[in-house]
Amino acid sequence: MLIISIGIIVLLFAALLYWAATRDRTEAPTTIVYRGFVFEKAGNTWKTNFVIGNSAENWTKNYEMFFHYNPYEVETVESMTSGGNRAASRNLILPLRKIYITTDPDYPASVVLSGVEVAKVLGQIYGINTSSATIRPDNRSQSAIVTCANNTATTGIVYLKLGNSTRVYNEQNCVIVEGTDPVEMLKASEKLTYELLAII
Repeated sequence: MLIISIGIIVLLFAALLYWAATRDRTEAPTTIVYRGFVFEKAGNTWKTNFVIGNSAENWTKNYEMFFHYNPYEVETVESMTSGGNRAASRNLILPLRKIYITTDPDYPASVVLSGVEVAKVLGQIYGINTSSATIRPDNRSQSAIVTCANNTATTGIVYLKLGNSTRVYNEQNCVIVEGTDPVEMLKASEKLTYELLAII
């Protein structure tokens, strides 16, 4: 009986220690709401549904989009909207007829992923003719050679650049998506994507 009693006391004490160690732990939310948009965690991505439309032409379209980061995780990335104008990115990019997403051909392939995220929104959702490019010749591809100098009134440039900060900014109407590494660049590109969709 003594051994059983000691065993029960030990189990109760262990249970108490476990409860004390885990009581402050909370699981990451699987659903969040950001400015009315509902985001659900789906594996390593965040999924949301939204509607875009044109009241003048009387049409709407429903879309399901996946992001690597939710809006809360990228909203502090400095961007063109940081001055308070939420439409700054949209006003600069969406009226264009053609957009090149360009980068250094020697950057790691993970940098290209950042461009793909932006291209999906511009091409698939807004129907803007969007192409990839490089800032200098590359024997491995036939991509066009495009820099910010090729910017015109109807053709825009989104330049993916590794640098000393993580931000999205406008330099003479050339949109520069900068990150300190490929992960930070992906955050910056998704900040731009959220802005184009008027989520952030």
